[in-house]
Amino acid sequence: MKYFQAILWVTILTTVNTCSEYDFQVNEDTDAIKEYVRYGHYIELKCCSRDTTVEVTWYKWDNDTWVTLDSSSGEYQFHHHRQVLSINSASFDDEGLYKCSKGISGTSLLSNRQFDVQVIPCDTLARGPFPIAPLSCSKTDAKIGYSLTLPCTGYFGCGEKDDMRLVTWLVSPLDKDNMWKPVSEINDERYVTTTFSREGYSVLGSNLTIHRVQEIDFNRKFMCVLASPQMIDGQTKLVVELKNDGDVSLQKAVLSPQTLVILVTVVTVLIFISIVISALAIYKTMTFKQTRSKRTISRSPICLRALKDSENKEFDV
Repeated sequence: MKYFQAILWVTILTTVNTCSEYDFQVNEDTDAIKEYVRYGHYIELKCCSRDTTVEVTWYKWDNDTWVTLDSSSGEYQFHHHRQVLSINSASFDDEGLYKCSKGISGTSLLSNRQFDVQVIPCDTLARGPFPIAPLSCSKTDAKIGYSLTLPCTGYFGCGEKDDMRLVTWLVSPLDKDNMWKPVSEINDERYVTTTFSREGYSVLGSNLTIHRVQEIDFNRKFMCVLASPQMIDGQTKLVVELKNDGDVSLQKAVLSPQTLVILVTVVTVLIFISIVISALAIYKTMTFKQTRSKRTISRSPICLRALKDSENKEFDV
């Protein structure tokens, strides 16, 4: 990584404000050359010629006309015999078409080259990358036989496709004496990773899908690594362990809507049956008491005397 950074800095220092051999070999294009710059960053536009005596003039397309540029405002600077135009801190006002016009040696003709400058609205990171949602929990519930996906996403700041950035998953060994291994080196086809990027490569992510979870997965740890070439704080790690959710799944099943409907129906039926049984018991008790009361009254002396009197009256009539 340090070797990569050293080469990068040497390349930058040897190409700033000057024309390289490569620049002399670039052919003149009829279409505008696309140039991208991050907001607030430095940018150079090169219109190189081996003949340093050739006069170079720079223009910018503004209000339907080419406006000549100069360094009086301090916004633009010229280098290497005006063959290089630089902008120290690009803003959205600097977007648009630029053109350089230079003479061709031995002739009175002019050669033109156009540039289409686009400013990327993205911030730079002093350190990072930073993990952002969606992320996996350090303890993630899983169920044997089912599949699950562990997401890992990081924000790297402004970026381009060729920037050196890394998002990868590692798996811990079952033997503590061994080292973590990338998922690609684990001989298990159940582990599948899917990488993605968005927002101009400022956000990178990798999702680890574990198909048909097995008991061995609960004895392993899974680590997502977000890395960039930065010397300090250029790496972020996220370690995930799987937790068997057998009890949790049962709890979820009991609390499911279908189960609640069945439970409420059964309870309602039981309550209704209990009420009916209680009502029948009360009715039988009251009927029994009334029948017993009538029998007692009919056998009393007063009732017997009244019965005889009524019978005598019938015979008299």
